[in-house]
Amino acid sequence: MKNKKIYVTAILTLFNFVFLGTEYLFDNMMMNLVDSDGVVLVQNYILGASVLGFVLFPFINRYLKGYLEYVAGIVASIIAAVSVAVISGHSSYEIMIIIGCIFFVLLGITGSAAIYYSSVILRGSSQISSYVGIAYAAGVFLQFINNNIIKKEIAQKAVIIVLAVSLIWLIIYRKKFAEEKDNVDKYDSADGYLIKNKMLTGMLLVIMVALMSCIFVSLDNAVTLVHAQGSVDIGQLPRILLALSGLCAGFLFDIHNGRYMSMIMYCITLISTLCIVIINFGGIFIAGLVIFYISAGFFAVFFTASFMSLSYKMKNPEFWAGLGRAVNNLCAVITSAVSVKLLTSGSNMVITVVSVILFVLISIVIFIYLNQYYPQKQVESDEQTDEIQEEIISPEKKFELFCECYSLTEREKEVLHALLFSDKDVQDIAESLFISRAALYRHISSINQKTNTNKRVGLIQYYYAWNSVENG
Repeated sequence: MKNKKIYVTAILTLFNFVFLGTEYLFDNMMMNLVDSDGVVLVQNYILGASVLGFVLFPFINRYLKGYLEYVAGIVASIIAAVSVAVISGHSSYEIMIIIGCIFFVLLGITGSAAIYYSSVILRGSSQISSYVGIAYAAGVFLQFINNNIIKKEIAQKAVIIVLAVSLIWLIIYRKKFAEEKDNVDKYDSADGYLIKNKMLTGMLLVIMVALMSCIFVSLDNAVTLVHAQGSVDIGQLPRILLALSGLCAGFLFDIHNGRYMSMIMYCITLISTLCIVIINFGGIFIAGLVIFYISAGFFAVFFTASFMSLSYKMKNPEFWAGLGRAVNNLCAVITSAVSVKLLTSGSNMVITVVSVILFVLISIVIFIYLNQYYPQKQVESDEQTDEIQEEIISPEKKFELFCECYSLTEREKEVLHALLFSDKDVQDIAESLFISRAALYRHISSINQKTNTNKRVGLIQYYYAWNSVENG
């Protein structure tokens, strides 16, 4: 399990570094060809291209199998190397946009793959946000090192190319860690909560992230405009603040199994909204810069971890897992032109009114979204207590109650039943269930995590102790 978690951290870190590093490189090279407004607009062209990659991944994941994956890996590696080299040349505006869009389509595909396979491996974990936050912080920190410690520009570009290619092949290498059929199950209570209407909940999360993106994109564009104009040298040190905010967000979001995640993000959004208002009425730019980097880290972890957790409950998890990044990038494209126009027009009152309206809408959506969740164990506990008081429960009924209480999947129920009521050894049990021995151990490990037990013996002992206490 330790190796799996290292793998998850590695591919998410590499994706964050390559995505942020290439975006930063693209912006800096474009500054030699267009004015500040143009930099902001072309930046959002490549973000829009990445959305296409995120949408394409579920289809690629379904049909690109076997040796075709390795062929695709070779092609993608060549595209990555050539794209970074061309972007570094910054000789032609049109070529820069075309190559940039092609590369960011590829980054969208690899990013969606990295997030999805990470969600497969972390299924059932209560620390998804922590891993996302650690990987985000590590990716930003690597970018800081690449842009500041490594002095030669050619070496900086080489690092991006090497790590981009490494990301591609690590994703192809995923089969050692993530077996989709064994590890991805459509079940409702991955985090101990049931959803009243899964599709409605998914759409509410999409709307929530979209509305929040509008606010954070406005802050991002304000910072980018100032940086591109050269009036303030932002430098690289604030990137450390961005890394720390992502790291803190990951651990804060995981408190009490993510119970306060949405409310923490709501508070960050409120602060960001107030920041926009203050800056537009003559506030200090450095204060807005600090709030921007703090909020950006929290928001990146929020939309990534939220959609990863939601994907377990949806019919097409490979589509939903990476949707947070796609929604954020799409909103950046849609709102960029309007945002830049407002920021450069000096219409302070209009900007303030729009920001407040967005915040009110976010408040309404969050309220409805949170009401879609309700604790599973509390509901089941009440129902089980009534049943226990009314009748003597059979062993099979006790088994079902145990499985329901700990949200075991159908495959995990089959594994537990075999462990409890069969005298076969591990190999025979695996063969009877038509799975590999390694897959059987993964299911046992998942049940151990859900029941907070250790190994097979501890699980069996806990099962019978639970029945003696719960069923009298």
